[in-house]
Amino acid sequence: FGVGVFPAFLKQATKGKKAEGADNLRKGRQVFQKVMKRAAPVEVTMKIGGKTYERSVLGIEVCNIAFTGPGLPIAASADVSDDKLDAVIFEIEQRQELIDWIDAPQDGKPPVSNRKVSKIEITWQGAPTRVDDEYFEAADREQTVEIACDETPVRVLIPVKHPAQKSLEKKVNAA
Repeated sequence: FGVGVFPAFLKQATKGKKAEGADNLRKGRQVFQKVMKRAAPVEVTMKIGGKTYERSVLGIEVCNIAFTGPGLPIAASADVSDDKLDAVIFEIEQRQELIDWIDAPQDGKPPVSNRKVSKIEITWQGAPTRVDDEYFEAADREQTVEIACDETPVRVLIPVKHPAQKSLEKKVNAA
């Protein structure tokens, strides 16, 4: 889920013909930089762990995986197995650092604030939002969303390969 700058990026990135392969990542990162340059601040209220924070930010992304958008590890410490969400906050004061970081995200951690949360409530007004890859226009009324981890997480089992699969892999790799 996101509010602010990342949903605005999503809207721009889906316009026009999609580039292929690495060109798609480069184009997406260029679009994100342009959107970051002109992003308007969003007044938000966040409730995290029983505390309320009122802030002016460029946006918030709530993630459970590290990468989003055009291959950007904005939630670098995200771990799908830690029963936590990462609330990634795009701070106004870090706008230029983030724009510069997008050119070489592999060279360092993203210049964002990151909070590990089990539950977060976000209230805002007048900013676009996204749920996964679905964009929603900004609403003039106050909106609130609560995002939480399930108390009983889904367990994904990855079966051990059958001996026949292992011997087939050996044959393929030897060829």
